[in-house]
Amino acid sequence: VATLTVPAAGSAVPQLSREFEVQVDPGVLRDGMTVTDLVDQQNFLVRVRDAIADATRLRAETQQAMQKADIQPARSPGPGQSINDIDYGHPLQRIWSRLVTAPGTYEQGMLIDQLGNIARAEGGADQKVGAESRRRLDDLLAEMKAIEAELKKVESK
Repeated sequence: VATLTVPAAGSAVPQLSREFEVQVDPGVLRDGMTVTDLVDQQNFLVRVRDAIADATRLRAETQQAMQKADIQPARSPGPGQSINDIDYGHPLQRIWSRLVTAPGTYEQGMLIDQLGNIARAEGGADQKVGAESRRRLDDLLAEMKAIEAELKKVESK
């Protein structure tokens, strides 16, 4: 059971408040999904949403550190190159390149875009969360912790 409250325009007093029950689409149940599957999907997508928020915060912190140090992002990888093939003049450039997809013809999606890919793949329909998405999210969360530790190390110097 959920409650929907719609405030009146320009007033803090609710104009309308109604309780209602959210029901599962019968077609989803016919396709073999269960309420437990849907709750699991919702919980997984909340984890992904939180990870995207954390990665976005980490990107802002990195950008701020780069501005403070007057450091620009490194050049984009060329054809056939990865971010690991680039010589970085400053550690903050490497951190940035692990978080943010560099522009180019054949972009290699980095952490923030990869999290978005998981959200799109698993949130596009009512479905069981795939094992690969779960594994990939865990990998990306570990990568984000490593990036955050590296940023703290660079900032402490």
